Amino acid sequence: MSPRIVAGQDNDGCVVFALSPCLSAAPADATPSSLSVVAASWTQLRAEDAEIIDTEIAAAIVGDPAALVSSARRRNQSVCCWVA
Repeated sequence: MSPRIVAGQDNDGCVVFALSPCLSAAPADATPSSLSVVAASWTQLRAEDAEIIDTEIAAAIVGDPAALVSSARRRNQSVCCWVA
């Protein structure tokens, strides 16, 4: 199931998505080592397009949202994602 738009689509281009339980399960259930693999793979893919992303920054970009989703699920809450 794809994310559901809950706000936005104004002229400023910002959108807020509600993540489905199915979509949020993968990062919430991921182990730290699997998140590191995802971050490394993403870094390599971006490098192929000449975009260099520091591995520590990539790990935070992948790991921080996963921790947020995991925390929300423990509290039986949903997660939204704001995109600008």
